[in-house]
Amino acid sequence: MSTGSSQSSDALAPVDEVLSDPKLLDEPRAVLLLQLCRFAQIFRPEVVERYWQQLRKVSASLPLDHREALEGLQAAVEPRPAKSLHGFAAEIVTKVDNAVRVADAAPDKACRMFQDCEQRLRKRWWPFGKAPAWLALVQAWAELDREAALKLIGKVPRGVQQNLLQRLNEASPLTRAEWDLAHKHGGMFGGIIPVLLEMLDTENPTLRLSPTLAKAVGSNLLPDVNATPLIEEASQQFEAEREKALDRYLNLVECMVETFPHVAESLMGSVFMATAQSPRSPEKWPECFTALRRLISVWTSFSALRQSAVAFLDKKAPNYMRDFALSQWYGMIPTSHEEATSTWETLEGMCSDKPASEKWFLVTLVRRGMADIAMKFAGSSVRSEELVPVIRRAWLCEDPQTASSAITPQDLAGDLIGQFLLLGSIEERVKFLRQHTDNGSQSLPEEMWSQPNLSLLLSDDDPESIRLLTGASEKPPHDALLRLYKEKAPNDNQFREYVRLHGYRQYGYEDLDPYLLATLVAWDDQHPDEVRSVMRSMWTVMEPDDIILTQDGLRNAIFERCQTVFAARPTALDELFVKWVKRKLVDDTMTQHTGDATYTFSLNKIVPFLYCLLSAEKVAVVSPQRCDEILACAISDYTADEDFMTFAAKLYASDKGLSALQPPAPLMDSAHLKPWQLGVVEASSRSLLRLFVEDHQEAEADAEE
Repeated sequence: MSTGSSQSSDALAPVDEVLSDPKLLDEPRAVLLLQLCRFAQIFRPEVVERYWQQLRKVSASLPLDHREALEGLQAAVEPRPAKSLHGFAAEIVTKVDNAVRVADAAPDKACRMFQDCEQRLRKRWWPFGKAPAWLALVQAWAELDREAALKLIGKVPRGVQQNLLQRLNEASPLTRAEWDLAHKHGGMFGGIIPVLLEMLDTENPTLRLSPTLAKAVGSNLLPDVNATPLIEEASQQFEAEREKALDRYLNLVECMVETFPHVAESLMGSVFMATAQSPRSPEKWPECFTALRRLISVWTSFSALRQSAVAFLDKKAPNYMRDFALSQWYGMIPTSHEEATSTWETLEGMCSDKPASEKWFLVTLVRRGMADIAMKFAGSSVRSEELVPVIRRAWLCEDPQTASSAITPQDLAGDLIGQFLLLGSIEERVKFLRQHTDNGSQSLPEEMWSQPNLSLLLSDDDPESIRLLTGASEKPPHDALLRLYKEKAPNDNQFREYVRLHGYRQYGYEDLDPYLLATLVAWDDQHPDEVRSVMRSMWTVMEPDDIILTQDGLRNAIFERCQTVFAARPTALDELFVKWVKRKLVDDTMTQHTGDATYTFSLNKIVPFLYCLLSAEKVAVVSPQRCDEILACAISDYTADEDFMTFAAKLYASDKGLSALQPPAPLMDSAHLKPWQLGVVEASSRSLLRLFVEDHQEAEADAEE
């Protein structure tokens, strides 16, 4: 045992060192200590007191959204002694304490004493002053009789409920009957559903809920899964909230799938229909198909639900989404060429739009790592002439490392992007770009890097408008890798349009740019002067004029490409792109006169910081060092709000943990040190939990030895 204690102490030493740092501000210190106390309460009870005493000193600095958790922790760690109370409450707490002292030796006697306390509390008509007594009684009952404690759960505050239920469930998972009992007595406002929502945030939660309670939790989550922002500026925040709600919802399904598959089936059907019918983005209808694509992919992972799911998608999916849903579903099933053939025969007999369905079915196989099977299938299809190039592009974009087994350079004659993707190594791709840019003295080839043309926004039957707007007599031979869609496409055309957008009928910049980024990073490591030069030329090609800036789709595509590709060289990203955005669209306002109308356009002052964040996020996997450089530039040079600063800290700390509490550069606004440190603490939460779990497991193993 002594060995386990020593190891445990060593495991927490880095955390204690962070807490001893005087530069750690009170608010993030309080949040960190709260996390430590909650984890220790479950895995290391012997150290709770150490962190609790530190938390007490800074508890006044704890953010409001953590107050309930503090209240629950305090009730468990530091129940109010009877001597601190007066009158009736003091009398009851004293009797509860006396019962606790005899519980081990005489549990029946303790139960009778608890029951007497409960009866006296219920009979006392005066409502004030009883809270401490109820709290003491519920906590005491929980150690002796869980059912009795759960019947009184509504008598204690929400934070205490969460702390108590989580501890009880960790010690021994609550049964369905116990969860129902807690929910029934959990209070007027949602029972214990708010507590369950928090518990669904954890990794692999164990919640043995009854069908009724599970459906109630699901119904509570559904509106948040498809929440709609009232203003466009809030879209990113809503996207994060939707993602959080969906993660909770899918965790709930996973908790139910083994014990009550019919409930899991109902939950998946409900979220599918709610998403399919959601008005969250009627003009951005492709987002709905993409969300359903994710749901179906998760749905197929539950083998117990497969048979019922097919029937649901066949009968319940909206008519215009039915072919898409079935194609996605059946594309997730095969594991061999024979299975793919028989599965397509089934799908072909069910779908209406066979060409679009077959294409999506095969592209789904490619995304699952079955490109060789998809290619064989495409080659033998009656639509092979159309399908083979599609599957070839999909394979090159999804998994270029294996594409060379079936694709030859001869297959890609005239396809410069395909030739680039087919190269088997970063070194070969660097060589390719150097050759095609004359060692960085000119921009990337036009096929890979060009400014979108206004003609892309015009119909083919309007050549005069094209000529007037672009100065060209006809549309350019390339589409600048841009996939545009009609905002108000008729429902019946949406599946076919979605296949066009995401089914590899053409390359998109989203497919190419991650590979360009990785190649430019390697090139910059070897020949920084060449990359500096090529990026100047690339910006000259891509810099938008005032007309392009007024077109949301074209402007956003240019900005997104620059955010991704220029991240390979942080100084170029800042000097060429971010500073230009700030000067052109933040510090100044762009004005354009069109007939009698005047168009003005400008960006919020925090947009340059946001663009740095997006770039840092893109390059983080390829080069953590460049991610850090971009973040250091952002926090020192550009205006941020607290939310963006917290996000930047979370990204910076994702591979550093608590060692990132001090920013890598002086903050432009010193007041942002607090949100920075809060972000680091939040980013470190899961690593801290793993530390406690691993430490607990090691201590248990040592004890057994």
